[in-house]
Amino acid sequence: MEGNTAPKIDLVDPNADQSSQTNTMSRRDFLKVALTLGAAATLAACSPKDVIKASKSEKQNFEENIETLNNQYTQREQEKGPFSYDKYVNGYPGFEQYIEHIDKVAQLREEETGIKQDVIKTLTSSIIATHYNNWEQVDTNINIARQKVGPMQFYPGDVEKVIRKRYKNEFEFTPERLQKPLYNIKLGTISLLNSLAEIENDGQNKDMMQLVLAKYYDSSPALINLVKQNKNIKGFEYSNPNFILYQKNIQILGSSSEQQQNTEEKERGIDTIWNNAIEYWPHTKIKENKEVFYQQVEKYYNDELNNNPKLSRKELLSIFLSVAMTESNGGLKKESPISGAIGWYQLIPRWKHLEDFNSANGTQYSYQELHDNDRVSIEVGIWTLMRYRNSMDLHQSMKFFKGGNTFGYNPDDGIWWNRVSYCTQNLLEEDKLGMGYMDYYYNNVGFSKNEFLQNRSHIANVYINK
Repeated sequence: MEGNTAPKIDLVDPNADQSSQTNTMSRRDFLKVALTLGAAATLAACSPKDVIKASKSEKQNFEENIETLNNQYTQREQEKGPFSYDKYVNGYPGFEQYIEHIDKVAQLREEETGIKQDVIKTLTSSIIATHYNNWEQVDTNINIARQKVGPMQFYPGDVEKVIRKRYKNEFEFTPERLQKPLYNIKLGTISLLNSLAEIENDGQNKDMMQLVLAKYYDSSPALINLVKQNKNIKGFEYSNPNFILYQKNIQILGSSSEQQQNTEEKERGIDTIWNNAIEYWPHTKIKENKEVFYQQVEKYYNDELNNNPKLSRKELLSIFLSVAMTESNGGLKKESPISGAIGWYQLIPRWKHLEDFNSANGTQYSYQELHDNDRVSIEVGIWTLMRYRNSMDLHQSMKFFKGGNTFGYNPDDGIWWNRVSYCTQNLLEEDKLGMGYMDYYYNNVGFSKNEFLQNRSHIANVYINK
């Protein structure tokens, strides 16, 4: 750095036109943007008396919090060692794709703010890992402002408030641009670090990294107030699902590389399950939908509302694939002229599963999408399969999915159960789910459960020719 000139940092995507490369932000500008938003939020939310109380220099607050954060991180490194990407690479296959972007952004942010690069790398990596393979699906028909996007999974509306103060209309907030990793990480860290201007470190818990993350996951005072007072957030997930994300992030931060490696080794079987499915049923549409199946596995694996004993990722995947094979032959048969059932999981419109899904998730999927769009069909079908996971065990949930309160009285219940069980046992290479087989009907003729494996025609489309 020469003289007193502050460094100018490019905040636009490197693939943008040269004409847009003039958008830069210095440390002084960054502070100005952050503090302008912080002051506006204070004025909007406080009474006149509170405004006077909050009138101390937010710039000073920002710089004090940066110093605290850096000092605490130095202590952290002395206890746990220097920052390393190892636990993220070991625990989240494919994480390597983000390292180059994180490194670049960390350098930019240190030059702007004085926050150590390793602090920014740690925070950014833990946020990306928290959402890994579990991004929310962006609906281009709905305003992007309140939909989480990209690896950092922030709300563009929140970040845009910060950016617009400085750049007016010069930044793009399109779904495509916001989901590009480098661009997403750049803007996500703006939102993350801006909170340092607003956080009052006046609680029992003075861990600045925890406070920053609490603010990142919940812009309201609710979560950060709990964290400040060292209160257990368990039980508050129902009022704000972002509390679960915060809790998961803190667990990731606290885990060691060895612990993450052990977790990965335990869960590595998910790829074996997937490869088995592709080998056993090569002529289905399963192989085309790996991403959505993996996303659904992560969603329900990390679901804190599930009261069932913890299922592994490979067990969840085996269930999702087995039911899809039994219902629609892996996405090949997506409608039934007899029952009117639709989609990968053959949902019957008169039971209004799609309407219930839309109501619970704020979506507007149509029955046409349930038929034509594999991602929608799989997502809604698995939700229907798992919707009572908080009140039923796995076997009950599967039976209720198939026959509701009348399971066992419908002539095809037994053979459905046996086919699903057959699939899971072959995918997992054992009856790890304890499903077994049951007596059943085939063409209105009753058979003993012991006869199922002896009749290839009864196994039907899910038969595996090893």
